[in-house]
Amino acid sequence: MAQPVIALQLYGVRKHMADAEGTVASLQKVADIGYKWVEVAGLGGMTAPDFAAACEDIGLQIISSHESWEELCSNPEAAIEKCKTLGLKFVASGSPRDYHSAEGYAKFAEETTPMAQALAAAGITYMYHNHAHEYAAFGGRTGMEIMAENGDPEYFRFQLDVHWVQRGGASPVAWLNKLGSRIATLHCKDMGVTPQSEPLFEPVGTGNLDWPGIIAAAQEAGIGYYIVEQDTCQLDEFESAAISYDNLEEWLG
Repeated sequence: MAQPVIALQLYGVRKHMADAEGTVASLQKVADIGYKWVEVAGLGGMTAPDFAAACEDIGLQIISSHESWEELCSNPEAAIEKCKTLGLKFVASGSPRDYHSAEGYAKFAEETTPMAQALAAAGITYMYHNHAHEYAAFGGRTGMEIMAENGDPEYFRFQLDVHWVQRGGASPVAWLNKLGSRIATLHCKDMGVTPQSEPLFEPVGTGNLDWPGIIAAAQEAGIGYYIVEQDTCQLDEFESAAISYDNLEEWLG
């Protein structure tokens, strides 16, 4: 198997990317940590060509993007053009609130197929990014199970976020085993808790998740892309990103 890719979802450093100058400076800091790949959720006030050029100048590659599902479905051609400009391999989305029911999750999976097929024809893989709400059960079946059963396995892939799986009351290891090769990329952030029992986003390796089990299951599933994302940080955002990078690099070899 090729050397695993460790990437950073830039959402975690978004407050430093309010304009083009801050975005370029942030990209350089990310590269200085050791990251060679990034995932985007917005382009920090830059056009797609300018953002791609800045990444190239700094030595970063863009692996994937988070996009609006509605926009992907309504205008896949525009999404494909943006993806090609950025050089993406993957595109991820969540699901609209109107679909958060047993019937809705099934409908969502079915309606996603044509868009995912259009992306695939352009060499781009669609991924569903979970949060916690997909682990609500409807008649004994969670939203994640309903989507997995109703989505075309060839086109409806997953970006499994292990923190949100845990926060939804499920086991990240069990879901890695359940979805297996349908997981295109893994979103990596740890989970802590305050003395008042409030959940926290934590750097990888500093919280309570079972990382030995997660890494073993991810490797068994053949996952080659590990994307660090920390929605909010108690430490400096770049310090948090560095802790996560160093731990994943050590574990993945």
